[in-house]
Amino acid sequence: MRSPPRFLALFLATAALCTPAPGVAKPKGKAPVAKPAADPAKPAAAPAAPEKTADKPVQPLRADQWLARLLAAIDKALAAAPPKTEQDPDPGGALLHAMARSALVSVLHGNLALAGQGQALRTGGLPAKEVAVAGREMADNYATLAVAYAELGNQKPFAGELADIFRAISALCGHAKSASEALAAWAIAPQDLGKAKAFEDALDNYRNRLQALFGSLQSGSAPSK
Repeated sequence: MRSPPRFLALFLATAALCTPAPGVAKPKGKAPVAKPAADPAKPAAAPAAPEKTADKPVQPLRADQWLARLLAAIDKALAAAPPKTEQDPDPGGALLHAMARSALVSVLHGNLALAGQGQALRTGGLPAKEVAVAGREMADNYATLAVAYAELGNQKPFAGELADIFRAISALCGHAKSASEALAAWAIAPQDLGKAKAFEDALDNYRNRLQALFGSLQSGSAPSK
């Protein structure tokens, strides 16, 4: 059973102290003093406005109900005791492993998607308007991912190799965004050879940096930013 609120317990204790004991006469109080009549010429005072309680600040990610439930579940899993043996579950390790894998797959598939969209635009396999829309959407998505991975890289618990990987992926998302914008600009003017070359150069830059990242991961060296 839940205990009564603190203010209720205090109220009951105060009431008990104020109740006179049996057989004890109550002291006679002073005669009430008559209050002066209110002046009808003066307006009645307005009641005091109730004090506003400051709302507790909520982080943006936890303001959304669906994300709040997901993050609460993650918080609970990460707060569990660390695994004692190899057979015990390790939700924190599994979460970071899946996150790192997803990040690498995202930037790898982004290169393939940009190359495919460029080839489709060049050969007429897709309408230029559709390629332009895809390029703009990819640019927006990579801009969001660049910020998200940069925030992960700045988390103090991730200091070290894991933070370096997240920062490198953030930088790579920035180069993917540039290539996506170049694709969209070329799709608006598909006959412009200068814009076609700008896209190819941006795609080559993205591809080379992607290869450098995977090369550093395979060799065990620090990824370039």
